[in-house]
Amino acid sequence: MIPLPLEYISYLRNGELAPVGMDDKQRSVLPDGTRTPKLRLTHDQSFNTSQGKSVNDRVLAEELDPLYYGGCLSRIIHYILSIRLWHPTVKILGGKSDIKAAYRRVSLHGNTAESCTIMFEKLRLTSLCLTFGGSPCPNVFCLSSELCTDLANDLLHCKEWNPLELKSPHADKIGRPCYLDPDIPCSVA
Repeated sequence: MIPLPLEYISYLRNGELAPVGMDDKQRSVLPDGTRTPKLRLTHDQSFNTSQGKSVNDRVLAEELDPLYYGGCLSRIIHYILSIRLWHPTVKILGGKSDIKAAYRRVSLHGNTAESCTIMFEKLRLTSLCLTFGGSPCPNVFCLSSELCTDLANDLLHCKEWNPLELKSPHADKIGRPCYLDPDIPCSVA
């Protein structure tokens, strides 16, 4: 977010203030296994402005590409549980990506960013990344994540690609797997 004095909002061609809310529908799991609400800042892009229509009401939904993600996590969990049933003593390594962080790294178009401004004290904070609350944002994220997935799959199937020669500069920074003590039994599916 870019902090600027609040009075600068009138200088932006598409400048609008959006109310801020907190979403508490998701849960975090604590070390003892209990769940607690996970608070997420949201922009109320459905708030009607002086123009009479909210940002979400002005979105041309029929021009957005269809969303295809949604069932991946449940398929992965089902797959891992199936493997555990077939191989109850084999170590299964899994990874978890921070999708919220990836979502917040996708940039907004400048005209859209001007409409995603919130007020804090005497500052206006304009979001330069996707907001939680803007109806076109999941669509933009879906398109960018599909592009990354397609690229990764194309690389994996490319016969000319040698991962030992051409790799991410961060690949060597990833540590080796950290296994639990061998005396700890595998979890039951």
